[in-house]
Amino acid sequence: MTNASSLLLLATLLCGCGALDNCPDGQSEPIRITGRSSDPEGQLYVSAPWSSLDAFPAKTALAFEHGLGFTPAVVLPYLSFAPVGTNDSEGGSVALSAGNQTLVDCVDSRVIVIRNDTCEEHFYIRVTAFGVGEDQEEACSGPAE
Repeated sequence: MTNASSLLLLATLLCGCGALDNCPDGQSEPIRITGRSSDPEGQLYVSAPWSSLDAFPAKTALAFEHGLGFTPAVVLPYLSFAPVGTNDSEGGSVALSAGNQTLVDCVDSRVIVIRNDTCEEHFYIRVTAFGVGEDQEEACSGPAE
């Protein structure tokens, strides 16, 4: 095989590798999460107890309907590799996320939209939100009630 042929074959193989996607297909629309702990007077929203986190599939967004009636100033997403986050005999743990594990796509007076932009299929999430922030009434184009 000539050098030119070898280089062409190598270039073709390398270009093909970039097109491979090992991630599962995500959902096109955010999954709606409703009916969770909300205390507008205390200015606090909690999406799940520490012992029962929400599934957070790869390449998928979750729209947490917080029910606070105002746009929260602070949103904190916590992640775990187990549905039982902490405070149990199964040894679970929870940590604040980093990078593209929890992309906060939108926050308004109705919902918090958080997207898992990774290929990790076994994330579990808990979101807390608190404080009155800048008013963003119905700014998110998430799922309607």
